[in-house]
Amino acid sequence: MKIIGIGLQKGGVGKTSTTLAIAAELAKTSKVLIIDADPQGNATCGLLQDIQYELADVLLGDIDIKNAITKTPFDNISMIPTKPIGTRLREYKISGKCVQDIFEVEDNLKKISKYFDYCLIDTSPDFSIFECNLYASCNEILPVINCDTFGSDGLTIFLSNLATFKQKRHKNDLVVQTVVINKFNKSMRLDKMIKETVEQSDNFNFVTIPQDQNFKESQAVQKLVEGKPETMEAIKKVCELIK
Repeated sequence: MKIIGIGLQKGGVGKTSTTLAIAAELAKTSKVLIIDADPQGNATCGLLQDIQYELADVLLGDIDIKNAITKTPFDNISMIPTKPIGTRLREYKISGKCVQDIFEVEDNLKKISKYFDYCLIDTSPDFSIFECNLYASCNEILPVINCDTFGSDGLTIFLSNLATFKQKRHKNDLVVQTVVINKFNKSMRLDKMIKETVEQSDNFNFVTIPQDQNFKESQAVQKLVEGKPETMEAIKKVCELIK
């Protein structure tokens, strides 16, 4: 099972929409698990109505991780949800257990690795010890940035924090190969300038998702992400790069 964390220390960049879209594309040929690790529970809202167990129940030791896996209405996509708003997950994030059990996420995912081909972790806009524990379980991190004035700075800060984390946790095998530039408006000169600035780095593959209202609204109506043809082509490209 390949584990991919979708992250950035900034809210509203489209991490959840991107996670759901990638899951939908991968699920055409593979079994996919989504872990909603954001206390807001937005990914959960996008796919599920009824929730029995959530991620916090697993991390607090109340249930086995296998019991938290919830089937979604969509073929080949399962989820470990977080109840909106995830009060229990917020409590866990600041608890002593989170600080002490730094391998809790990693150890739990090993128990279910044989059941799925991919695990996508939708993270919060934070870089606390909890996010570090999530990233420690990953094979790859996929940053998602907005095509706005703060997009380039947000990516730089996130990558810097990730480099420090990798050094402290001895996670040299954790890679960042692809960066998603979201909400790109090709008619806006500023968007073009920001995109050109970000893409000056030759360390990553860059995939651009255009500004697309359908893509933004899909999760609000509990259906898998739909968008313009160029949006869906961008998602296919991301999936090709992370496989």
